[in-house]
Parts: sequence; structure tokens; C-alpha cells
Amino acid sequence: MKINKKLTLLLMAILPFLLSGCIKFSLYIDVDRDSNAAYHGSLYVPETAVSSQEDLDLMYSELFKDIPLLNDRVNSETEIGEQKYKGCTFTGTGEELSTFAKIEKTGEDCMHLTFSSDPLLDNVSDLPLNLNIFEDKEKADISSLSEFGAEAYLEIRMPGKVFSASHGEIDGDTVKINLLETLGEEIEIVSAIRRPEVDAAVLGAGGAAELFCAYTIYRDSKRKKEGK
Repeated sequence: MKINKKLTLLLMAILPFLLSGCIKFSLYIDVDRDSNAAYHGSLYVPETAVSSQEDLDLMYSELFKDIPLLNDRVNSETEIGEQKYKGCTFTGTGEELSTFAKIEKTGEDCMHLTFSSDPLLDNVSDLPLNLNIFEDKEKADISSLSEFGAEAYLEIRMPGKVFSASHGEIDGDTVKINLLETLGEEIEIVSAIRRPEVDAAVLGAGGAAELFCAYTIYRDSKRKKEGK
């Protein structure tokens, strides 16, 4: 793989922060009952890891090449503890998520989502650096970065109660996952399509409307009989 000297130097400069676990990544996905999805998230590295916005853009282009996840991004800065971070926040829809996720209905009341981090791991493995830690994406070395402070979290909100999830913690209609613990593994989630409390509210409103209509018809009928 041929890359220019500047990019090589950039990646070598960023590498210590990859290995020391200073990258902070989060992704939140919201799926509706029609299998549509929207997402937002953030990606930060210590400001000492990069010297300019151009460096950040080069990092994005290498780590997320052929992955449109960060297409609609906004430059951002934050503080975590006493350390300052630079990076971006980003948003998008299911079209950009298609690289990672597949969403489909498996019946009238059931939805199935699969999520794979392989595309991102492939890019990390392709970085032009001779490091054993990145030679095999299945190795536990990458996930062990969490021991040094790296963070990569995924939160998926389904359109109804989650019945099962292959990874993560289930909380009603939401699954919270530590991506560093699931690298190289496919995540599967099965949920209801509708939220019971929402449907109950809709049914309640509909029932109230029906009662009101019935009362109105009864009242008008009574008035006619009484000649009013």
C-alpha cells in the first residue's frame, strides 16, 4: 500500500495514542418500527496527538476509509478529566449505517438487527505500520486497549422491548455495548416492533374518542326525541 510521507508520519504520531488507549468513541443508533435508523456519535483523541485539523482529517480518512459514518461531521473539542481532546461529533441515517448494520423485520411483531465492527477493524489492520498488535483483528490485544483507558461504546435503541441480545446489557428497548469487548464478533439483537406503552396510549386515546362520539350521538338523538 503506497502512502505519502506526511501520512506515514501522521500515523506514526497517532500510534502511541492508539496503543495507550486515549481514543474515545461513541455511537448511538435509534431504530424505528419501519426499519429506519438514525445515529449520532463522537470521536475524540488527545489534542497532543494532533497538531492541526488537517491531521485529524487524515486520521478520519484512514480509519474510516470507504465507511461513510463520519461524512456529516462537525469539529468539536471537549475535556475529559483534566485532559483536552479534539475530534468531531457526527450524525447520519441508515444509509450510512449499512456498512455496519442490517435491520429487517422477521414477522409482524419482531425485528432483527445485526451489527459488525469488521469494516473498521479491517481499516485499523491495514494501517501501514509493522505492528503485531494489528496483524490479526481477532487477537485480544486490540480489545485490551480498554485497560489503558480506550473507550468505544455502542448504544442501540430498538422500536420495542428487546427480547435478546448476543452482547451487551439490555435495558427495556435499549442495548448498551462495550465495543472493545466485542471486536471481531457479530452483534445480534431481536426486539418487538412496537413499544407496549406507546400502543397502550394510542389505544387509550382511541377508546376515549370512541366514547365521546358515542355520547355525542346519544345526546343528539335524545334531544331530537324530546323535540329540542
